[in-house]
Amino acid sequence: MCFSKSLPSCLKKALVDKFKQFTEYQLAKYNTRKHRCKHNKKRKKGREISDLQWKKWGELLRVDGSILKKYLESQNRATKDKKQSEFNLKKMIKRLHIKEPAEYVMAILGKKYPSDLKGFSRSGLSGVWDRERAGKRMKLKQPDTWECRLSQEGNKAATWEKLIDRKSLPFMAMLRNLRNMISVGISEKHHSVILNRLTSKNAVIQSRQFPFRFLSAYKVILELGKFAGGPAVEVPSSKEILRDIVKKLPKSKRFKRHNWDTTVRKRVRITMRVPFIYRIFNAKRNLLRKANQRLYTQELLKKYCSSLEKAVQISCKYNIPPLPGRTLVICSTGFSEDRDWSGAEDVCLPPESTDNIDNDKLSASMQEAALLLCMMINYCSEDSQVMLHRYQDFQEFKFKSDVLLDNVRQAMKQVNDINDGKTESEFKTFSTLFTRMTEEKMKLDRIVVLENGYTNGALMTIINNYRQDTNPDAVVIEVLLRNRLSGDDVKYELESNTVKLCGFSEQILKFVSERGSSRMLQHVEHMDRLYNIPPPQGRKTEPERPTDVIPLPATPKLRWKGVRVFISSTFRDMHAERDVLVRSVFPELRRRAAAHYLYLQEVELRWGVTEEESNRAVELCLSEVCRSQLLLGILGERYGLVPPRPTLPELPQYSWVII
Repeated sequence: MCFSKSLPSCLKKALVDKFKQFTEYQLAKYNTRKHRCKHNKKRKKGREISDLQWKKWGELLRVDGSILKKYLESQNRATKDKKQSEFNLKKMIKRLHIKEPAEYVMAILGKKYPSDLKGFSRSGLSGVWDRERAGKRMKLKQPDTWECRLSQEGNKAATWEKLIDRKSLPFMAMLRNLRNMISVGISEKHHSVILNRLTSKNAVIQSRQFPFRFLSAYKVILELGKFAGGPAVEVPSSKEILRDIVKKLPKSKRFKRHNWDTTVRKRVRITMRVPFIYRIFNAKRNLLRKANQRLYTQELLKKYCSSLEKAVQISCKYNIPPLPGRTLVICSTGFSEDRDWSGAEDVCLPPESTDNIDNDKLSASMQEAALLLCMMINYCSEDSQVMLHRYQDFQEFKFKSDVLLDNVRQAMKQVNDINDGKTESEFKTFSTLFTRMTEEKMKLDRIVVLENGYTNGALMTIINNYRQDTNPDAVVIEVLLRNRLSGDDVKYELESNTVKLCGFSEQILKFVSERGSSRMLQHVEHMDRLYNIPPPQGRKTEPERPTDVIPLPATPKLRWKGVRVFISSTFRDMHAERDVLVRSVFPELRRRAAAHYLYLQEVELRWGVTEEESNRAVELCLSEVCRSQLLLGILGERYGLVPPRPTLPELPQYSWVII
C-alpha cells in the first residue's frame, strides 16, 4: 500500500504541509468521478469470448482463431487501472489524518455541511454558518478545464478558437489534438498561433516533451495530407475500406490460397459481422468523409510539417538530459520488417519529400526506430560514436549535419547500402575496435547496443572482456526492440552494470539519459561513505578506498558545446610533438574544459586521409579548418610540401582562402 506504516513520519508531515498549498481547482481536477471509483458501477462487464466464437470469427476473416486472438491481444495496449486502488486523495486524507483546509477535506471525503451552529464550530470550517447549505453534501467546484469545455460545446472550430484565445489549451493537449483542430477548420489566425507555439524555443522547453511526441504529431499531419486541397476526392467504397482492413490481418497457412483482392463484394461485407472489424470500418469511413470536406490546404500542412521538424530539433537539444562522458552506440543493420511489430506505430520518420506518400507505410519501421534512438542518444551525449554493425563487422557512421532528422535519413541510406553490398567503406571487426581502445586505455562511460530480438553473444563477450581490462564501471545497456513481452511496453533486467531493455518506447531514451551513468550507480552504492553515515550495529566495516567514493556531479544547466582544434604542421618532422599533444596535452585540456561544459576535440589528419582521398588532400584539410573553431600551427625547420593550386567550390566557407 502507498501509505503503510513503513512511511517515514517526516515524509508524512511534509505531505500534510504540502496539501495545504493546493487550491480548490487543483484538488478538483484530480478528484473526478473516475478517481473516486464511481465511473463503472452501471457499466456491464464484457463477456469472455469463447474459443468457439474466436473460431467463427477466424473463418469469416480467413485467419485461425488462435492467431487472431494473439494478434488482437498484441494490438490492444494494456489499459491503466483508473480506479487507483492503491492511491487517491480520499485515502491519503484518511491515512495521514489531514484536517486543513477543512472545506476541501470535507468535500473530498463526501461529508455533509453541518446542520447547526454547534456542528459548524466543531467542524473547523472558516467563515459564518450558511443555513441554506445545512445538511447538503459538500462538493468541490467543478474545474473549468479544456476537457470540460470541449465536452460541453462539442468538437467545433469555435470551441477550439475560444480555448486558444483564452490560452487555456496546454501544450501537450494542443499537440495531441492537431488533427481535430485542423479537421474542423479553425481560422488562419489561430493556425498562426499554434505554429508559433510549435516553433517557440521557450514553449517547447517548458512542455518537457520528448522528440517522439512531435514525430507522432508529424504522422497525423501526413495522414491528413491525402485529402488536402485540390478537387474533391471520392470516398472509397465500403468494399475497398474493408479490403484495406482485412489485408492487414496475419495470414494463416490454411487460407494462403485465398486473395481478398479477387473476393466478391458480398463475401467481403460479411466480415463486418466481427465486432472489431465493424468498429474499425465505421471509424475509418467517418474519418474519410470528414477529411473530404477540405477545410485545409496542402500549404498549411507543409507549414505544420516544417514547424514540427523545428520542434523535434529543439526538443532533442533541450528536453533530453545530457549524458556526460564517452558513449558508444552500436546499432544492428539486420532489423527485418515484421507485420506484427507495432512498437513505433505512432511514430513517423519525416520523409525528404511529402509528395506521393504511401499512407500504409507512414509508421516508422523497426530499423528507423532504432536509428532514431541512436541519433537522439548521440545528440545529448558529451562525446559519442555511432557504429552500424552487421554480424561481427561494423562501420562507423560519420555525421554530416547538425540536424537530427537529416542524420537519420543519411544513416538509413548507409544501412541500405550495407545490406545491399553497395558500400565502399571497409568493414572492421569489433575485436579490433575494443583491442585498440584497451591499448589506448580509452574509458567508455556507457555502451548502448540496439539489437533485433536476441542478444549477440559474441559481441557481449568482447564488451565484457573490455570492461574487465579497461573500465569495469562502464554501463552496458542492451535494447531488444523485437522482444516485446505481453502486458508491458518495456521490461528491463538489471545485473550489476548491465541493463537489458525489451520493446520500444520513448521511456528507453529517458532511461538511458537519466540512469545510464556509472557515476550515478557508484554514487548511490557509496552513499554512506560520502555522507559519513555509520554502519548498522554488528556489521563489519570494509577498508575504505579513496577511489570508491565518487560524488555525483550536478546536472549541468548549460548544454555541452564542442570546440574543434585543427592541428597544422608538416608530418615527417612533427610526429613526436603531435603525439605529445594527442596523448598528454589535449586530455588534460579536455578535463579542464569539462567544468565549463566544453568538449575539446582535436582534428588529427595523420590517419584521416585515405589513399583514395589523397588527390583531394588540400580540399579536405581546408574543409576541416572551416569546421574548426581554433587552429594550432606548429612550425619547424622543414618547409613542407607546396601543393598545386586547388580548385575550391564557390562556397562562403572558403572566402577567407587566398589563392
